[in-house]
Amino acid sequence: KTGQDPKLAFRLGNALSPDLQQYRLSLTPSILDKVHANIKAGYGEFALFEIGKVHSKSEIDETGLPREFDRLCLVLSADEITSKQRAGGSPYYLAKKYVETVAGLDAAELRLVKPEDSDVAGHQLFAQLLAPFDPKRSAVVYIGKKLAGVVGEYAPSVKRALKLPAYTAGFELF
Repeated sequence: KTGQDPKLAFRLGNALSPDLQQYRLSLTPSILDKVHANIKAGYGEFALFEIGKVHSKSEIDETGLPREFDRLCLVLSADEITSKQRAGGSPYYLAKKYVETVAGLDAAELRLVKPEDSDVAGHQLFAQLLAPFDPKRSAVVYIGKKLAGVVGEYAPSVKRALKLPAYTAGFELF
């Protein structure tokens, strides 16, 4: 539902459930899966976050073992009523503000680049990170010259598939 390629994920032989048979390529899909349930439970406006590890078959170390990547993921969401009461602004800008706050930066230290203008287009693991985001409403995050993640709103197809409100955005950082 979020554009992840299961062929890049390691499989577990003894998974607790069919949904947990593969290692995660990104934290975003599992956290997006929790948004609809929170909206249905009556939470009109909220943010969810997770700190965890991701793996990919495309990233193997010199000993032949999978490399682990630490990630921080945050999703913020609001139902229609709450989002109409907001003082305007797209959810992208609120997610960007969270990136600045979490990274302890001001806007001058943070460099945002359109995904198509970044130098990560051919990198498989980063492609999995960009997959759920709307390319026209997201950006690749750099802190100075160092690649740091992605921030933005989610693609309309992802919002439909996971029943996400229109006011939903987030980020995933290294």
